[in-house]
Amino acid sequence: MKRGLILLIWVLSLLSSSYAQKVTEGSLAPLKNCGKAKVILDFNDANIHGMTEEDFAVYEQDWEIDKPIIISKFMSGLGKKCPSIRFGTELDGEITLRVKVLSINAKGNYVCEAFVVNSQEEIIARITGLNAKGGTFGSKLNLIKDGAEHTGESLGKYLSKEIRKYK
Repeated sequence: MKRGLILLIWVLSLLSSSYAQKVTEGSLAPLKNCGKAKVILDFNDANIHGMTEEDFAVYEQDWEIDKPIIISKFMSGLGKKCPSIRFGTELDGEITLRVKVLSINAKGNYVCEAFVVNSQEEIIARITGLNAKGGTFGSKLNLIKDGAEHTGESLGKYLSKEIRKYK
């Protein structure tokens, strides 16, 4: 019985770590002293409910109205979990955090990757495995908003943990 339980825990930990965020290119060391970072949440190439952003905007007419709220929810989650950096969509600085949304499913679950870019538009770091759950109930846009907040929290928690390694 104990062996079975230990094996189950081990398998579950392997599965959860296989979906974990990780830096696959570069380093997050420049974030330790940056103080502030501009954030771009990029939906341009996203697959939203099986559609392009343009097609989804036609299908869900409130998309353009709610998009600033979605970005705000993402920013709120990010700032809540990584308070050592001031994040903003209009900030000027040396560092930009570009989060590329790859897909959002019907439950509002996000799959993304993030790039830390310097002022010369050079990639400093690439973070893959940025996945987060959406909401549990509500409209499609409500689920997407919940997913945006969870994605921000997930990325913020990861960045905060990684930055502490460099201090």
